[in-house]
Amino acid sequence: MIRPLLLTAALTLSACGQAPQGPAQRNGSPDDPLAAEPPLPPETNAASANPPQAGAQPPSPCLVQDGKAVPANAIRAIGTEPFWGASVEGRCVTYSTPEDQGGTRVWTKFSGRAEKGRWTGALGGRPFVMEIRPESQCSDGMSDNVYPIAVTLTVGGELRTGCARPLDAAEGLQRARR
Repeated sequence: MIRPLLLTAALTLSACGQAPQGPAQRNGSPDDPLAAEPPLPPETNAASANPPQAGAQPPSPCLVQDGKAVPANAIRAIGTEPFWGASVEGRCVTYSTPEDQGGTRVWTKFSGRAEKGRWTGALGGRPFVMEIRPESQCSDGMSDNVYPIAVTLTVGGELRTGCARPLDAAEGLQRARR
């Protein structure tokens, strides 16, 4: 019994790429919008109507919330003044700054749809809220690039704005392998 649980935990952590670190962690339930830890995939047993397929990978915890699938939401957002970036996979947001170029994974509660959504969590013990909406002419203010998505981000008590675009399939595959 313990061995399957350890295997599930190891697969869960490896599927996420990294475990949450530092003060962003909270001891809350998976339903807690500020919970840092992902829920473990639901267990199935021989009596289950849909037992797992042999060799099948469990879904990424980033793509499961409250036992239900979350849209992949594979987007990359950027902002200036101050500079920041965010990569999104499902309900997981990896937030980066020039001081933290590798980024910090933020476990969030996702609401909305893939094209207009809201991610709510905590970073460093403070609220982290990112919202996206379609905007065909979003400009980052630093280049001639135009993006199809506008972003507002509240982190550390500061409101920030930016733009985003969906990740293409090749970018998503490269990110999933990291």
